[in-house]
Amino acid sequence: MINIRPFLNTDPPALAEVINRCCKIESAVSSSLLEHAVFSKIYFTNDRLLIATHDQKMVGFVHLGSTDSDDHHNSTLTISNLLFDKGDLETATALVNAASDFAKQLGFQKLRIGSSPEKAEYYNGISSHFLNVGIPDFQHVLPVLYSIGFHEIAAWLCFEREADTARLSFRREHMLYRRSHDVVQVIDPVFDSSTINLVFSHLANSELRLIERDSNSVVGKLVYASLAHSYPGWPSGGIDVLSYTPQNDSTPIEVFDYLISELVRQVPDSGLSPLRVQVAESNEPYCELLLALGFCNRIRSVHLGLDLH
Repeated sequence: MINIRPFLNTDPPALAEVINRCCKIESAVSSSLLEHAVFSKIYFTNDRLLIATHDQKMVGFVHLGSTDSDDHHNSTLTISNLLFDKGDLETATALVNAASDFAKQLGFQKLRIGSSPEKAEYYNGISSHFLNVGIPDFQHVLPVLYSIGFHEIAAWLCFEREADTARLSFRREHMLYRRSHDVVQVIDPVFDSSTINLVFSHLANSELRLIERDSNSVVGKLVYASLAHSYPGWPSGGIDVLSYTPQNDSTPIEVFDYLISELVRQVPDSGLSPLRVQVAESNEPYCELLLALGFCNRIRSVHLGLDLH
């Protein structure tokens, strides 16, 4: 019989063991890494991390995010992470039922798994293979969740480019931007969102700003994290683009093109690799642009939804 209980302070070693057993990631996750990246964050509370046990052994868990991730407008509670062993329908069902009961008590009518990259609270910075921008297609939890009643509502693609790929040449459009704009790099920027500050407080962040000289206005910002600086020794601790913010809805895609290209040119000198960018699958122009810049589509991550009855 599967029992569900809240997270205890003695759980990190067993939690790390479940993650390493159930996740395909670049290296072993340790208790100290989880403490640094998850438990020490201001938003973390024990009651939102539910543990599944069998004969007192941890067999899975579900993390229900923070109050900052609650979507009251759409009556949706977001699950940050959900793990159990391959084919373990009993544990999966128990965890989903516990999450559903928790959500219903707060008045929510839906569960969601998957966040945009800048809101991915649980795994951001630990692994490009299980950022909670969604569940990668190759993760074994996906078919089990479909069988329970979850359905796909969105998908994100993780594009990747190695540092040793041939350097990008300057195109005419880039030269025009260089004449009319300045690119300013800000180390550890102060974000204008309390949510982003909470999520990325443990990462070594930088920001590229494209500033128009005539008006001195910022026409686009690209925030990225150098994971090797956050987790020394992490084997694939390259650079992850966390967010892109255009000046407004009419900002041309060429601004994103220029900033990504500038970042690509910096990667070989940084000694970090690879460079990863997450883009919504529905955003076809941006996906096509990254492919044209030499990125390859590494991972498709699915967002799931479940209506609570």
